[in-house]
Amino acid sequence: MAPDADASALTGLIQSIWHGLSARANLGADREDLLATARLGHALICGPTVP
Repeated sequence: MAPDADASALTGLIQSIWHGLSARANLGADREDLLATARLGHALICGPTVP
């Protein structure tokens, strides 16, 4: 993540992902689908991880 990342915008993005996951779970999305979305959000925010 860039050192000059806007903390407020980042918080809004994470809250949007979190609320979206919650709404999709309430609508019946399965665990694997939700995990795939969470992993994509993590990758977009933090960049690829190194094993």
